[in-house]
Amino acid sequence: MVSSTTTLPFSAARLNAPSEERAKPYPWIINPVFDVLCVFGGLVWIILIAQYLIFGWNVPELSNQHPEAVKTLLVFNLIGQYMFADAHTAATYMRVYDTKESRKQFWFYGNVLPFGSLILFGTALIYPVVAGAVVYIHLMWVYQHYTAQSFGISLIYCYKRGFIMSQLEKEVFRWLNFSLAAYVISRVLCTREFSPTNYYGVELPFWGLPPVLMSVTGASLVALAFLFAMLLIRKAIVERAFIPLPAVAMTACVGAIGLSTGYANAIFWTYGPQYFHGSQYLAVSLSYHLKDKNLPQGMKGSQIMQMLLSKDAFRWVSITVLAGIFIYVGVPSTFQQLGFQFAVVATVLQACINFHHFLTDAAIWRLRDPNCKKVLVA
Repeated sequence: MVSSTTTLPFSAARLNAPSEERAKPYPWIINPVFDVLCVFGGLVWIILIAQYLIFGWNVPELSNQHPEAVKTLLVFNLIGQYMFADAHTAATYMRVYDTKESRKQFWFYGNVLPFGSLILFGTALIYPVVAGAVVYIHLMWVYQHYTAQSFGISLIYCYKRGFIMSQLEKEVFRWLNFSLAAYVISRVLCTREFSPTNYYGVELPFWGLPPVLMSVTGASLVALAFLFAMLLIRKAIVERAFIPLPAVAMTACVGAIGLSTGYANAIFWTYGPQYFHGSQYLAVSLSYHLKDKNLPQGMKGSQIMQMLLSKDAFRWVSITVLAGIFIYVGVPSTFQQLGFQFAVVATVLQACINFHHFLTDAAIWRLRDPNCKKVLVA
């Protein structure tokens, strides 16, 4: 790791840069290409369109007329799973345990809360009914986690690009994302169509709550979407300020993941966790790690890219990827040797670890924390 007191090689360039240039935030998380493809959700839309053009709304199979395309999709899926989806959970621990200060600040999340996930995991493996409830709750909670992350990163882009929302505008945007999650979750709770009976070998319950819950959350979603659109139109006319495209693109992508149906929904849920949620989380986490190590503000894109290609960045990415493989491949493989089903263990393990991941993320990525906001927006 680079010491927090180490002087990085671009400090001289920064000192020679005009003060106005130095103060201007870098407008991207990583760079324009990566952000468009793997932070805004561009790659997910490209895959959706490509699959439709090649296969229509049919499930790709090796036996069909495009076997090479199917193999490419399988490889792409595996790369995304290991590089982004699995690794992004490990990135949470990199944030918690990265420095002496972070270990002290997040002591509860790093030293106490993990035991809750461990106990829940052991209990779920012993009692199938607990496993079903854990996975069922996870399937709903994970989408709320997606919307919360999309909202937070949207705010980062707004701050980076000088689009400052009033408290009312920000709260309406926040509740718009909350209502989106509430509606999608209510569909799972209220309708059998959106509530799977079996998930990778784990039998799931169905709580069958009154359908009126779905009607209320749906109406709230429509009302808040209309209100937020009106606020944005007013802001554009009165203040000549326009919401950054990244915020619009991310909101559209997370909305498509939750609201789409049929085969389109299957594609979004196959690639969204990898090339939207996981990749954007890793981008923000890596960016934070590097900037927290005294990466100067006001650098050119090429200079920032040098830091992203540095040994420190490579080490950080390598650790997160290997840790993700150990958690989601190594641990289930070990339990498989003890007679458990690999898919069942991996599914339950993902849910239990993600419960810790969700709670910890809410604590470590607070834009209300001045230092956290300063580093994220830099």
